[in-house]
Amino acid sequence: NSIKSIAVNDITGEVFIATEGGLISYQDIPKGSIAKMDELKVFPNPFNYQKNEQIFIDGLSDKSLIKILGVDGTVVNSFSSEGGRVSWNGMDSSGN
Repeated sequence: NSIKSIAVNDITGEVFIATEGGLISYQDIPKGSIAKMDELKVFPNPFNYQKNEQIFIDGLSDKSLIKILGVDGTVVNSFSSEGGRVSWNGMDSSGN
């Protein structure tokens, strides 16, 4: 069996997969957004470059914009979250 086409409903997030044998769809249950910012989870904490490859931020609202700031307030990196969780490699937007 081979996949002939894949389409996504941008409103519901439902994925449609067409194969030689027919059409199926899949829709995951989205993670709900948090009520308060104190429900965010950032881990591992502390982050150690020698032990960890990614920093995770969990409990975000869907389609959140995340900005990582330096101690002087300048934006180090920014990215968006599509499903309540995002990972960051600890580098700035230039890869340093």
